[in-house]
Amino acid sequence: MNKNWFLVDKQKTLQRAVDDFANSSLLSIDTEYDSFRYFREKLCLIQIKAKTASYIFDPLNGIDLYFLGKYLANPAIIKILHAADNDIRLLKEITTSFLKTFSIRTGRRICWVYSSCLWKKCLIISSTWN
Repeated sequence: MNKNWFLVDKQKTLQRAVDDFANSSLLSIDTEYDSFRYFREKLCLIQIKAKTASYIFDPLNGIDLYFLGKYLANPAIIKILHAADNDIRLLKEITTSFLKTFSIRTGRRICWVYSSCLWKKCLIISSTWN
């Protein structure tokens, strides 16, 4: 069976993820956390899409996630995060260096501001044509 996602809960699956990360030039990363019942957020899930597959890590399962720091800090790998401010805050215990990181949420905000400004300029230009 050709599976394109893996739950990383055993050494064999962990090694597959490490090999895939090492051969990837881009990683898509998302985290899930629980802050409703806790004073400090609790990281509950990490999802990473690499070159050949997607990997789901359960931080509550006891797997040592410090190996991820090597890839998060690697400037040769572009990291795409949905909400980088939240993800980086939650992953800061693994690494404090996030190089070549792009936040989809921040990028969307920049595009929205730019398109709003562009829209306003178009309105001003079109109103001067009358």
